[in-house]
Order: sequence, then C-alpha cells, then structure tokens
Amino acid sequence: MSIGLKFKAWRSFIRQAPPPPPPTARTGFDLLGSDKELQSHWIKRIVAIIIDSIILSIIAIILTLAILYATVPYYGTVAAWFGPFWGFNWLLWTVLLGVFEILYFAFLESFYGWSLGKKFMGLKVITLDGKKPDIVKAFIRNVTKFFGILLLIDWIAGLATVGDPHQKFTDRYAGTTVTSITRVPTAPPPPPPA
Repeated sequence: MSIGLKFKAWRSFIRQAPPPPPPTARTGFDLLGSDKELQSHWIKRIVAIIIDSIILSIIAIILTLAILYATVPYYGTVAAWFGPFWGFNWLLWTVLLGVFEILYFAFLESFYGWSLGKKFMGLKVITLDGKKPDIVKAFIRNVTKFFGILLLIDWIAGLATVGDPHQKFTDRYAGTTVTSITRVPTAPPPPPPA
C-alpha cells in the first residue's frame, strides 16, 4: 500500500469523526462560575445536608453507644474511666449513619418532598413533572448518601456532565430535581370599614 493510499484512508477516517458538541451544551461547572442563582442553589443544598447530617449523627452516636453498652461486656465501666468514646466502634457508627441517612431522606422526601435541612433552606425535591417523588425515586436519588465520599462524587458527576445543573447524577437517573420553594405573596388585608 502506497503512502498516498494510507493518507487517503486516514483522511476519510477523520471526516467520519463525530462533530464536536454544540457550543450551547455546557456543564454545571461551566455555569457555576457566572450564575449567581446556581451558586445560591448549591450553597443551600450543602448547608441543608450539613444540617441533616448533624441531626442524624447525634442519633447514630446515641444508638451506637446504646448498642455498645448493651452488647460489650464492661463497656459501662470502661466508659466511666476513659470516656464514652474509648473503644467506640466507628465502623458501627458509620454504617448506622449511612443507613439512617438513606432511610431518613427517602421517607421524608417521598412523603413531604423535603428533609428538615431542605425545609429550613427553602428547598424541595420534585420529579421532573413537578410531583413529589415516590419511595423508589427517593431511594435512588439518596443511595449515595450512605457514605459521604459517594455523595461528593455524585455531586461532581452531576455538575461535570451536560444537563440540568441543579441535578446531581442520581437525580438525573431517578428523574428528580431540587428546587426552591416559591412562596406565593398573599394579598394585603382589606382596608377597615369606614
């Protein structure tokens, strides 16, 4: 095969390559630097998860200590001398916290559309057609909350891919999104009778 034929074959291969994505297809990271509303949205989501995690961490610590007192011989005596976290089973706490986070978020978001942190921050979980998610969709979108690094990867994957920048990756898979709770202004009261 001559060099000219090889060049023509390579040239035809280059022509068949898919076109680059259109310039309007931007990732969440592309928009995050300039869109103040998007920045506010993600800050609210981060604060909401911190609020919820603090609540669930306290519950998980109490239950872990209760399990340790009930199952580990002399744990009460050791805890009295060295403090309750000496010999604390961090693996048990991590697993309990992960299970609590998935169940907490799945049930609250499927029944109410929000968790306590989201409610405090004025956020709500909805499906793409505007309804509350069912328990399966809520479970799918929250499965990465079992372990914090999985949630971080989920957020990064959602922002790094083309799509709605308000969605994390599992939101796209579940067909859900997080939106602000819009408050409808109420009409002012009527004037008093004269």
